[in-house]
This record gives sequence, C-alpha cells and structure tokens, in this order.
Amino acid sequence: MPLSFLYTLFMQPLHYAPKPTLLLLAQDFDARLVTTLATYGRQAGYPVILTGLIAGPIRSHLGVVLFPDRTLDTLGLTEPPWVIIPGTPACAQALGRDPRVRRLCQQANTQGGQVFAVPEVYALVEEAGLFPSEPLARAQVSPWFADYLPR
Repeated sequence: MPLSFLYTLFMQPLHYAPKPTLLLLAQDFDARLVTTLATYGRQAGYPVILTGLIAGPIRSHLGVVLFPDRTLDTLGLTEPPWVIIPGTPACAQALGRDPRVRRLCQQANTQGGQVFAVPEVYALVEEAGLFPSEPLARAQVSPWFADYLPR
C-alpha cells in the first residue's frame, strides 16, 4: 500500500465526531490487526480504546504484550461504540464467554453502535450471541477501519 494512500485515508481532518472504537483484548489476540488499527486510527484522530478483560498485560498470539487503556469495568462510555473482536479463535472464545462483553455488544447493537469481527472468528462471535439476533438489524456502515479487517 503506497504511503500517499495512507496519508490520504488517515490524515484528513475529521468532519464529524466519530464513535468510540473499542478493540477488545483477551489472551492470544491478533497482534498485527490490533496494532495496525490502533496506530492508524489514533494517528487520524479517531477515539480508539484498547479494552481488556483485565487491567494487566495481555499477550498476543505472536507474543506481543499490550496494556489495555481501559478494562470493560472502567469504560464509562457516553455513546454507543463500534466494538471490534480482533481474532484469533482463542481470543474470540475468551471474549464470548465473558458476560461483560455480551452486555457491551448487546448495548452497542441496540443503541446505535455495531459489533465487528474478522472472518476467522465470525462463527464463534455469532455463536456467543455478540451480533444482533435480527440480520436486518446489522447496520450497513463503512467505518474508518473497514479496509483493515480481513475479508
């Protein structure tokens, strides 16, 4: 990807107040996707929040260790977020088992936010009930990070 494309995509001034983007972290998260989205989103001025199940360090599938900005218990959101389940399957399963994640996703789905997942964990996320139950209820939006989610 040429640098001029990245500059054009991410360095344009924001003309609206974007939704908070929550990158949910659990053990074995996809380090490449999380660091890419966090870096580019923050450089462009988007409110990207690394959100962990725990407050301490969380290790990715590649051994990269990140400290979340917030935990699910300390979010304090004022508007519905975009929630990203970044994969790997182990990470998605851990997130799907946590009742706080389920509540957050239900809140996002019913109050104008949206839940996104990478294709490799889509079935796990759906099975855990993190997507809206009505297929038509899934918003047809193109968030700033859409081009970075694998298809």
